[in-house]
Parts: sequence; C-alpha cells; structure tokens
Amino acid sequence: MKKHQLTLIGALLLGMLSPTLKAQDFVGFNSHPYAGVSAIDVNPASIAGTVYKADINVVGADVLANNNYLKFNPKAFFKWNPDNKEKSVEIDPTGVLSNTYVHTKVQLPSFMLDLNYNDAVAFTWQVRGYAQIENAGKELTKLAYEDFDYTNYHNNTYKLSDMSIRMLNWSEIGLGYAHVFYLNGGNRVKVGTRLKYLVGLNALYMETNNLSYLFQNDHVVNVDGSVMYAHSDNIDENIGFNPSGSGFGFDLGVKYSHNNQFILGASLLDFGGIKYTRAAESTNFTIDRK
Repeated sequence: MKKHQLTLIGALLLGMLSPTLKAQDFVGFNSHPYAGVSAIDVNPASIAGTVYKADINVVGADVLANNNYLKFNPKAFFKWNPDNKEKSVEIDPTGVLSNTYVHTKVQLPSFMLDLNYNDAVAFTWQVRGYAQIENAGKELTKLAYEDFDYTNYHNNTYKLSDMSIRMLNWSEIGLGYAHVFYLNGGNRVKVGTRLKYLVGLNALYMETNNLSYLFQNDHVVNVDGSVMYAHSDNIDENIGFNPSGSGFGFDLGVKYSHNNQFILGASLLDFGGIKYTRAAESTNFTIDRK
C-alpha cells in the first residue's frame, strides 16, 4: 500500500479525534428558558408557554466530538493538531480499542410563534452530520497516531474484530406544535411534537469482522480479509445539491413544571429514517494478499 493511501487511513482514524465532550447540542443553551426555537431540539414541548411571543434564529452551529484515545490542550479547536505531540496527548500511550464520535449541526433560518398562552408553533431547518468509528484496534490506532512509523508494531500480524466506520449527512425541515395540556395553580404540563421531512445528502458505512494486516514499514502493508461496504450514489459529488434519498421523522415531548422551579421532562427525538440510493459500484469485497 502506498504512502498516500496510508495517510488517508491515518486521517480517517485521527482526523476526527478531539477532546471529550459529554453534553447536548448547543451546550448550556437549548435547555435554557430563553432558548426559544432552539429548545425544540431537546424537547418539542418547550416552545409552549415561553417568555417569547416570537423567536427567530438566523443561523447557528454546533459540534459535538468524543474520543477515548487523544486529549488536547484546551485551545481553540482550529489549533488542534494530532501531529503536534506538544498539543495532543495519548490517554493510553500503548493504544486502546478506540472509539470516535462526531456530530455537527448547522441551524438555518428557523422560528417559533406563540399563538396564545396555551399554543405555539415552530418551523425549523437544519443540516446535520454524523460520523463514528468503533472498535479500531489499539495497534492500528497507535500506528496511525505515529504516521505508521512505529517499529514496535511492524512485521507483526494484527486482526480487526467488529470494527466499523459510519458517516451520515442529512438535512431536515420540521414543523412543530406544542400545547399547555394542564394548568392548575403552580402545576403545568406541556406536550409537543415536531414532524420532519428528511433529505439524505450522503452516507457511507464499512464494517469488518475478520480483517488482518501487517505493516512491513510505514510505506508497505499487507491486508487479508473481507469488508462489508456501501455508500450513497453521490458520495463523490462536492458541488451542487444532489440528494441521494429522503424520509420522514418526528419528535415527541412532555414537560411538567411546578412554580417554574421544579421541571421534569421526557422526549423521544430523531425517530424515523432515510433510504439512500446505493451506488452500483459500492459493494462488499475481499482482500487476499496471497
């Protein structure tokens, strides 16, 4: 395998690694009483009985990233650099069974309107992306971090078991409605829902249970095994708007509050699906170096 191909593998494994964050989207904001239309992403019932008659969001963006292999100095994210050993630290220098998760969201023009004290409606428009690597072998992760020039793992055969790579990008247009279902003294119960039309932008998955590899050096690798693989028919198109599938989804939510001090809520979010058009050339394959 050539050097540029190894670099691609390294970018795939490490390019998404970032500090561990464990929080909801738009951390510290979506659950706030002044979140307005953005609160619908946590619980659709939130838009009823708010402090607003109307709320308009022009644009917003959020990135949630999580990994269990690297940590970075707490600097601006555009300065994160896995290749700079002074700015990135391995949590376990011998490598771990690595997992990486990245979720991005761009909130496009959206609004909510309070019809009266009991009823509210909302329109939302978002573009979202999701990528995940699960069970990347500790040896492969360490090799990628060292730009495949880690001699301790050269000339040894290692196996990847249950490793998977998934990537999904889509847009969603939603219509929300919430109602104050019960109001008595200081007790209030709100219910809400949001129906969403989903537009599939692109998708990819790759899974393997029996892939073995041997790095002779940082330029040459031998690989054996089978891979389950597929991607949408527009995965290599970077210009223009050419969706590959569509579908529908919905959110449901309920919130109880007592004197606006004690608040308890429950919600079902992102229930639905998208059927993508699979590219004819993407298929399962087997690699045999013999």
